[in-house]
Amino acid sequence: MIMINKCKWCGALYLKNNNAQKYCSPYCKKEAKKETDRKYANTHNLRKHYNTRIKNLVTLGSLGTNSSYHRKNNDKEEYKSIQSEFKMLRL
Repeated sequence: MIMINKCKWCGALYLKNNNAQKYCSPYCKKEAKKETDRKYANTHNLRKHYNTRIKNLVTLGSLGTNSSYHRKNNDKEEYKSIQSEFKMLRL
């Protein structure tokens, strides 16, 4: 049975060889993998940066300031929360 599918990377139509095939060529597969890796690395680097700031805030909080901090699930909310803590601590 011939199946026509749309490439998840470039959007071109191609003949599907097996059910697991998502991309029209090895090039599209390679480029999609690169983008996925880039997104993961960016997310990982942001979390590493935020974790460093959190450790600093906890350290500042233990020195007598009133900083109570709960980690947010969303990175943007996390960043805003950290910024507001810095403003509160006048840093």
